[in-house]
Amino acid sequence: MSLNHYHRMQQAGNERALFGVALPRLQSGSLETGQKVMSPEEMRQAISAFLPDQGWVMYRDEVCFSATAPIREDMIEAEYCRARDSLSIRLISDNRYSVVTSIYTEAESNMAFSEQHFHVRNGALQEQYNTAVYRLWWQQETSEKHQGRWQPAVQQFAGFKKITNNGGAN
Repeated sequence: MSLNHYHRMQQAGNERALFGVALPRLQSGSLETGQKVMSPEEMRQAISAFLPDQGWVMYRDEVCFSATAPIREDMIEAEYCRARDSLSIRLISDNRYSVVTSIYTEAESNMAFSEQHFHVRNGALQEQYNTAVYRLWWQQETSEKHQGRWQPAVQQFAGFKKITNNGGAN
């Protein structure tokens, strides 16, 4: 099923809202991902070179919101974004981190994304932002058996927003 056909189905579904269920709005694009295993120092250098706009870091005892490389040694997980690109980091063993880069392009591809919004319950962050935004990337199947199906492929951190009660973003 083409993205245009999907959009027609989505619009028809919105007009006949059944049980409050609606198809997510998909936007075309392409995402290139790359993964490397790094030491803590290499990971910090990768974050600094990425020049993030926003991010969050999970330590063993707290979650912090920061766009800079972590200085503590007990980091478990972190995600950073810059424009439409992101960096996702996970501790995989002692002093080894999986670092995944996700680079967005507007090229035609068999991929599309929908945005997901998650309410943030952190007092320090809520003064400025109250929502974490993620992109759920979908990939269209090309195998004969499932050709045309849209399958979830990657979740990408896209930053924080302040969303008002009327749904508008600041």
